[in-house]
This record gives sequence, structure tokens and C-alpha cells, in this order.
Amino acid sequence: MNVKSPRTTKQKRRIVLLALYVLSKYHGVHRPHKQRVLAFIQSQRLIHIPPEDEDYRSAGEEVWKHDLSWARNALREDGLLRMPEIGTWQITEAGERDVEA
Repeated sequence: MNVKSPRTTKQKRRIVLLALYVLSKYHGVHRPHKQRVLAFIQSQRLIHIPPEDEDYRSAGEEVWKHDLSWARNALREDGLLRMPEIGTWQITEAGERDVEA
């Protein structure tokens, strides 16, 4: 995940969107907190986290979590995700259609 390319950025966006979709549709969690989404991604092994991405950024967050948080911003800008409260992520209807397509 260290390589910054359009492809990896798109993959990170897809991972976040897929996690939100699965949490909503199959686990009944419609407005999960950021930490729950990231824990789900990690526990389900939706991404490979190399050891260097477990290091912490100066802001105190692991690299891989920080990168996925930025992917969340792009999804929000595209209308596929919304944040009803600080730290809470929610897939939109457009986001659901995107995953189902």
C-alpha cells in the first residue's frame, strides 16, 4: 500500500465501499464508526497490510488506516458515502448501486 498510484487509490476506495456495503446489508450496521469499518477490513483480510504500513504517522494513526481514511474522503466527494456524525461512515444509495453494479 505504499505505492501511490491511481490504481491503488481506486482499490482502497473499493475496499472501503465494499466493507460499508457488507456491514450494512449482511451485519445490520448501517452507520458504523470509522474504527469498526477499519477493524472489519483488517479482520476479514480485505487488504494486505505490509509491516511498514503498521507504522504510525505523525498524527498517531497507522499508515494503512490513514490511507483508507483518505479514500473515504474521495467516496464522500463522489456521493457514495456520507458522514452523518463525526467518525461515523454510511454508504449512500448511490454507493450501494455502485457496489451492486
